[in-house]
Amino acid sequence: MQPRSQRRRQSLERPRRTKAIAAALSAGLVIAYLSPGMASRPAADTPFHELVLVLGFVALPFIGFAATKIGHGIMVNRYVLPALLGMAMACGYLLQWSGRKSLAVFAVFVLSVVAFQERPFWVTHRGHLTAIQSPAEDLERILNGLPGYRDLPVVMSDGTDYLAIAHYALPGQARRYVSVVDPAAALTYQGSDILDKSLLVLRSYWPLQVHDFPTFAAEHRRFLLYSRGGMFDWWPARLAREGYALRAVVAEPGVKIYLVDVGVVCP
Repeated sequence: MQPRSQRRRQSLERPRRTKAIAAALSAGLVIAYLSPGMASRPAADTPFHELVLVLGFVALPFIGFAATKIGHGIMVNRYVLPALLGMAMACGYLLQWSGRKSLAVFAVFVLSVVAFQERPFWVTHRGHLTAIQSPAEDLERILNGLPGYRDLPVVMSDGTDYLAIAHYALPGQARRYVSVVDPAAALTYQGSDILDKSLLVLRSYWPLQVHDFPTFAAEHRRFLLYSRGGMFDWWPARLAREGYALRAVVAEPGVKIYLVDVGVVCP
């Protein structure tokens, strides 16, 4: 399993790129608007309130980052999707205000950035763009190879994995899949309790198997722990640090399943 610090760096990588792009566009707008030496000056005819509106949209990543820090959350791109409107408008203004050489350089830069950003998606989904691959099918395939543990519940270490698997799993399978929450421990090990609290709210509106960890551990002395190393995958680290017995029974690329014995505490 990846160290928590490494997983957290990976989880923040995209928001950092978003903020870097927003900062570059903001600086470009301000410099282009105020520069007295531009060859053409359509910028001078642009209403100031329109520029403020664009800058407001572009600044959303920074506002969102501050809000998530105050609320003990984690910044992800979907929280600030309206910033795309500001980025598109900012690109339009910069292209309008730029000369032909600047326009060519800027176009090459944008195309290169977009191609680099989107290449992993197209490579991963090549040949099955319209197909839906159920994450529950992969998990069921793995569990079928563990006939000795059919009666044990399967705890999803990452709550976001649990939501996807619970949605796609067949009713008979879904009852076996569980998510455990402990907001206080989440702050300690993950730095954010937003997912745990969200799951507690969701279980009031959707038939989810979401349980408080102390209650679940008291009722189930042994269980399987499904771990993929995602951004909210901190339960293996917590259980190991607190001395619970963990034994890896499955170790595939990107997936680990541990047998956890709550009744055995390692020194």
